[in-house]
Amino acid sequence: MYFLKSTLLLKVIIICTLILPLTGCWNSVNIEDQLYVSALGVDYKDEEITVYAQVLDFNNLSRSEGGSRLAPEQSTFVGKGRGKTINQAVFDLYRTAQAHVEWGHMGAVVIDVKAMEALGPAIVERIYRSPSTRYNTWLYVTETPIDQILATTSFFDMTSLFSILHHPQNNYRQNSTFPPMLMFKFIVDSNEHDRTIYIPCIGIDNSQWSNSENPLELLTITGAYFESHADHKRLFSRKQLTGIQWLDESFKRISMTVEDEEVIYANLTIFQSHIKIKPSIQKGQIKFNITASYQASMPEYIEEIAYEELVKLAEDKIEKEILNIYKLSLENELDLYSLMHHFRLKYPKQWISMTDRGQEFILNENSIESLKVNINISSNGKYKREIQ
Repeated sequence: MYFLKSTLLLKVIIICTLILPLTGCWNSVNIEDQLYVSALGVDYKDEEITVYAQVLDFNNLSRSEGGSRLAPEQSTFVGKGRGKTINQAVFDLYRTAQAHVEWGHMGAVVIDVKAMEALGPAIVERIYRSPSTRYNTWLYVTETPIDQILATTSFFDMTSLFSILHHPQNNYRQNSTFPPMLMFKFIVDSNEHDRTIYIPCIGIDNSQWSNSENPLELLTITGAYFESHADHKRLFSRKQLTGIQWLDESFKRISMTVEDEEVIYANLTIFQSHIKIKPSIQKGQIKFNITASYQASMPEYIEEIAYEELVKLAEDKIEKEILNIYKLSLENELDLYSLMHHFRLKYPKQWISMTDRGQEFILNENSIESLKVNINISSNGKYKREIQ
């Protein structure tokens, strides 16, 4: 009898041991049984919010990695929902979703610029509040219809996972004009009243690339949106912001043509910067002394010119572009170079009293006391420059 009980107990233990490892698989879901949102779009019109969800077919993606090229419409889908709030619009989207919608892999958020102007940073905070939203989500504004942005593909009929929308840093490393913005960094800046809120503007360009049949519609950064805590806001085009990169601490690399009114002398690749912004208070007025130093190479030498003259032309051009951006700042009461952040760090008490905690714009045409630009051309293309 004792032997039978022991045998029965042993069988129960063995069965439980075999079953327990299987419990972790009971709630698993196959990839093909879910809709994975890779990007979210938000629009606002007539006091109603429209959300757009970009969903990718991962089955097609896996086949394309194996060498098969698929038409864009076979792998990218865009859903739309409407409501008075973002949550209502999302649940409206669920009405026609044919599977469970998973938000944990969302890598980008695109907000219509008019929605950003109307609702401000609060609309980003509502998106960020969702437990499914990741900290490292890229943030954009746009003037282009959002469904077109989310439906745009990349080279070789690949999805927008291989585009600026989801990987902006690859483009920025080669052409450092508008730095990408992560959502958590935007939230931090929006809570710092000495900062001017910045978001790059994404659009579509069909003028530069084509295949054997048609022009390619590709994503591009067309400008940037700025907003102050005093509620001054403006979207600027790429052309208006020529030179915005020169005092950017995250600057990587950009090309610059050195010329005068008649002759193009050379093209420089400027790849490294060292920026010093020193604020001071003189007779109750804020002053800034700015030094900007850059390393450069010269891949194109077109017309003969003395090295010192070439450098002087390049330095003058950068200085002029910096001052043009500063003039744009004054005209729109937007601190485009975040000079007041440096002022607050050194003079926190004076910043509070002079700006009313960031509500007053106190910069003027005399605030930049000095601006010095230095360029060192270390190489002529492949070869180090010979110092004479």
